[in-house]
This record gives sequence, C-alpha cells and structure tokens, in this order.
Amino acid sequence: DDPLDGWRGPWSPARQADWVAYWYTIAASYPQVKFMNWWDFADGNEFILNGGLVDREGRAKPAYRRLQTLCRRYRLTADG
Repeated sequence: DDPLDGWRGPWSPARQADWVAYWYTIAASYPQVKFMNWWDFADGNEFILNGGLVDREGRAKPAYRRLQTLCRRYRLTADG
C-alpha cells in the first residue's frame, strides 16, 4: 500500500472534500487550536498529487467550496 495513495482509498476531488470537512471540523472543535492551514493551495506543484484546493486552471475544487462552507458555519476567519 502506498501511504500517499489517499485517505480511505484513491484520492479524488470528493474524497479530498470529505477529508477537509473531517479535519477542519475536528480541529475547530478544540479551543486550543488558534490557526489552521492547508499545505498546497493550487494543483501544479503540490506536495500530494492533486492536493490543491484549486485545480491547475485556478478553478475551485469541491474541497475549497467545502472549506468555505465550514468557515461560514463556524465563523472561522483570519482575524478570529
């Protein structure tokens, strides 16, 4: 098994969006967590293949939209 093959199966836009939702929901539930980030914003020179929140053309992927929804729901903003 390749550890970079994805989380719970092959990496796909839908699986990435699920991972983003799980991770940020759990992290945001802890008051000790003050900051969160995402390693690769755009595909093209990403650490994990297709791991960016936007594709090579700059279009938002499902993970980007899911993260926007979570930020609005939990009132997560850059200024706290």
